[in-house]
Amino acid sequence: MNNFCIFVSVLNIFKMRKESLAQKGDPSKVEQIFTSVRLKLWCCRYWQLQKWDTTDMAFPYWRIYWNKNYGGIIGYNQKEYAMSPDTLYIIPPNTPYFSCFLSSKNDNSQNDEVRGKRVDEDEDEQIIGKNSLLHLYIHFNLGIPFDYVKEGIYTIDLSPFQKQKLENLTQYLKKGNVFDFSTTMYLQSLIFEFISQLNSTLWDSARMDKRVLTVIRYIDRNISQNYTNDELASLVHMATNSFSRLFHNVMETPLQLFIKERKINNACGLFDHSELSIEEVAHQLGFADRYHFSRIFKQIRGVSPGEYCKIRKLIS
Repeated sequence: MNNFCIFVSVLNIFKMRKESLAQKGDPSKVEQIFTSVRLKLWCCRYWQLQKWDTTDMAFPYWRIYWNKNYGGIIGYNQKEYAMSPDTLYIIPPNTPYFSCFLSSKNDNSQNDEVRGKRVDEDEDEQIIGKNSLLHLYIHFNLGIPFDYVKEGIYTIDLSPFQKQKLENLTQYLKKGNVFDFSTTMYLQSLIFEFISQLNSTLWDSARMDKRVLTVIRYIDRNISQNYTNDELASLVHMATNSFSRLFHNVMETPLQLFIKERKINNACGLFDHSELSIEEVAHQLGFADRYHFSRIFKQIRGVSPGEYCKIRKLIS
């Protein structure tokens, strides 16, 4: 073989390797495994609260609270937190917490009432803060399995830099309700920053069998559909009875009941953060009609959709 042929052969080998690397994208052969987090934002608002009396609140989504002034109290399981501007409060889904003003702590009234409005750009916070709580709240879900963690109220001690980032967010919220791409990324980065500061042991309870996780994520992506146990078991190549038993052991609830609960949790999110009617929510979640939806809703939440909307519109 002459030198030219050798040169062409080497060139072809190099070209093949280059094409192979280009097709692969990542030149490393070491596989990396990333945790999939599916953040869904429901709302982010900055309000002035004149009344914040709630008891036994439990919502199917995460809450982040930051009060810019003193005077608010939240609590869970007989433990109270006097809210401070130096602290962020994170409440996981389905945590039954309560809230009130410090000044009304000893009020024996059992009526839930939340009263307030958005802080507008032209308002002086020092003035309205004398009689109101300056209250930032963010509602979101992290998806399965991270919405299934231990109940409680978790606190983050804020650095001056983090407080400034929250201050920037509140100033933006005073101007409007439209989040462009960069602002949405800013908000998401804040959420992930604070969530990542929680004790890593919190996520131990979120560990889940991959087959169960695969099916739950499929259900969530297709929440408007209705599936049999046979169809869902086939997704992970298991016999129906074996998968149903596995699912029950992992989630501590039957598969079909879990699907109903996921649908109703989604319904609660839509009722709390949109103006959709009961009929529209029922249709969006794949129920045959309003009556079927109302029956399942009351079975899961203990109240009818109409009753839920009356209560939650006041306190959300």
